[in-house]
Formats: sequence, C-alpha cells, structure tokens
Amino acid sequence: MENPPITSLNELDVTKTDVTIKVRILKLWKLLSFKVKNAIHAVELILMDEEGTKIQASVGGNYLVKYGRFLVEKSCVMVTKFDVGDNVSPYRPTNHKHKLFFNFSTDIRSIDDFGGSIDGFCFTSFDVLRNRRIPQDSPVDIIGYVDGWFPMVDHTSSNGRVNKKMSLQLRDLEFLNVYLTLWGEYAVQMSKFLEQKPGDVFVILQFGRYSFHEGKAYVSSSFQNSNLYLNEGIDELIDFQKRLLERRPDVGSSSRPFGSSQTGRTVHEDFLVGTAFKTIDELNKIQETMNVIVLGTVISFPPGVEWYYNSCKDCMKKI
Repeated sequence: MENPPITSLNELDVTKTDVTIKVRILKLWKLLSFKVKNAIHAVELILMDEEGTKIQASVGGNYLVKYGRFLVEKSCVMVTKFDVGDNVSPYRPTNHKHKLFFNFSTDIRSIDDFGGSIDGFCFTSFDVLRNRRIPQDSPVDIIGYVDGWFPMVDHTSSNGRVNKKMSLQLRDLEFLNVYLTLWGEYAVQMSKFLEQKPGDVFVILQFGRYSFHEGKAYVSSSFQNSNLYLNEGIDELIDFQKRLLERRPDVGSSSRPFGSSQTGRTVHEDFLVGTAFKTIDELNKIQETMNVIVLGTVISFPPGVEWYYNSCKDCMKKI
C-alpha cells in the first residue's frame, strides 16, 4: 500500500481533519478514573515528528482494546483520522497549542522508517531560565550536574494527600545554578540513587515545568510525564560530563548534601519554604477536568512575552 502524504505537527490546526502524521511516542502515562477504582480514564502521549516538533495526544480508556498494542514508548507510528483541538490544560507538557484526540475511527500502524531523534531532548540553557526569557510554567528539558541536595521528605498537599518530594541544586557548564524539585516516583528514584554514593551525579530531566520565584529559577517534575535520567550512558550525558570535566577538572566527587549553616538566607529557605508548588495529584485532577476538546480558543502569553518555539534547533526564538 502506498504511503499517504505526511503532515508535520507544525502544520496541524482544528480545520484539518483528514491528514496523516508520522511520529515517535516519547512518553506515555495513564490517567486513572475518579469514578471507577483502578479503571483507566485515558492514556496521555507526547508525540514527536521527524522535524522534532512535539505535541500532546489523548486516547480514551475505552479505545485501549483497539490501540493498546501500538502505544509503546519510543516506538514509531503512522496515525490518520484523529481530532485536533486546542490544548486548554493549565499546564502543557509541550509548547504546541493544539492537542490530538484519537477516537474509534482513528487508524494507527507501526512503522520502522523514522528519521527523527530517539529521545527528543531540547535543552533550555540555565541562562535563559535565570533571566526569565520564557513564560512561567513553560515545559523545559534541562541537563546539569548535581551540586547539592536535601534529603527526601513527605509533603502534604492542600487536599491532605502525602507525596514524596526531593530538592536539589544543579549546575551547568558555565557553573550557573537552577533548583530542581522532584516529586513522587522521581524523588524516590533520585533518593535511592544517591544512597548508593555514586560520586558525581549528572542529570537530565525531560518535560519538566519552569517557574521563577523571588529572583531564582526552579524546575520541577510534573504529572507523570517527566523523564529522569541519572548518569546513564546516553550521548548527551556523556558529552556533558566530558565537557564539564575539561573546564573544571576539580569537580570530582563534589556532589553533596546541603548543610544547614549558611550565611544570610539559606537555600532551604529559598527552595523548600519560600516556593509554592502543586502536587502531581492536584495537577492531575485539573488535567482530567480540562481534558476536553475546545475549538476556537486563542492561546496567548502575557503582554510583552510573545514567543514561538523552534523545536530542538534553537528551542526558542523571539518574534
């Protein structure tokens, strides 16, 4: 069968209903039903095309019998006959203003000939984060060296739910720092890793959430859609480690837990106390409530902060 013409994710809009996309599934997570115990309300996806553009997609739980076998992280698929709506979620894990919705008429088939990236990293520099060059709550990928951390703690949200939380400080190749908050399973993963005393720790957090508070830049893991990589043998981490050690050969074994005796305002005060965070549970409830197709919505940033995102080449250019 001859392959149909492919539409790039940048070309999608709500008026195009009969197009074909060719994508890699970068991330998959499940939203559980609040009405039926252990039932899956929907499966959420982050898709990337060969140009590096990313978009969020949703598959209703009642369609998983038909599509479930195709929905595997890092696999590549060709998809036709889907709905396109505005992504009205309070936090979007991609910069795309639209969202895809697969229905019973959608056709999905596996493919092997995909020319795009495997992991789809698009790193935002610490300089951009520290100087507030992107809007609050923007999705970001970051790579850095763990300069210090606080032990994992239990955090009680406004609804009384208890979740794990861990706070760290990361540094980049220019030795600029940002603060990282890991929630739930990501906090547990990091805490267990540090308990093994691996020495230097190099981190990638993909699909994190950016915030700026009292003059400092923060990134946190969000929902279930983040990816956390620790000292893994992937090209980006290997290259970062090599370049950092070339610039600062004295870095070795300096990852450390933070102490409590610091002059002036402590990192603990800035990071753990002075910053307001929402838990994954709170954001998931908002996400499910807003998980509908709304056509014709205009997505805009605050005055003076207008951006478009050029996936993984520059990540961001001002217009």
